[in-house]
Amino acid sequence: MRYKYTAIVSVFILIISVLFISCSAGKENGTIDLSDIDSMNIGAEMPEIIFYDEEEIILSGSFGILGFNITEEKVTRRINFDAFPEIMDYRHFYSFSDDGKRMFITLPETEEYFEYNLKTGKLKSVDKIEETLFSPSLLSMEHSIQIAENAGSKSLIGNTCLMKDSSVTVLRAESNWQMKTLQIVEYDLKNNKEIKVIDVFK
Repeated sequence: MRYKYTAIVSVFILIISVLFISCSAGKENGTIDLSDIDSMNIGAEMPEIIFYDEEEIILSGSFGILGFNITEEKVTRRINFDAFPEIMDYRHFYSFSDDGKRMFITLPETEEYFEYNLKTGKLKSVDKIEETLFSPSLLSMEHSIQIAENAGSKSLIGNTCLMKDSSVTVLRAESNWQMKTLQIVEYDLKNNKEIKVIDVFK
């Protein structure tokens, strides 16, 4: 059984490495493949914001991992695991270091941990995560309903958010569950109005 897990982990490391190399190459060429988004369903859960700083929001969803530059309003990186069902059979949890330079991948079923350095592109297996992890804010049910109702139609609202003094940035999509409708919305909670709406896959 341990041999089986070791083999799976080895394949996992190889695939992730190839994916990140492909992702980096695409970024250098100015092309990131989003051709499957038009026909993609959101899935069982709304995408989540798993990291953010002044320039970038990193999202997790059925598309894999997505980096979005808020200033330039464009997708800057993508890691897609959908083409590898042998890996997708295992649940994955993603987390980031506070500085946003390292991503941690947890496979709870095999109790394996990995650290990926976003700058060097190196992935390594670690015994456990001993870092101070970034924790995105959770959107309250009250605010989720408020933002959805303000849109004037039924909307899907993500559970994680970016909180500011008087506003909140959330993920929103149409109730038809189509991934191409995903938006990043900055919402003024005090004045009950949208400040900015960005189509992620425009």
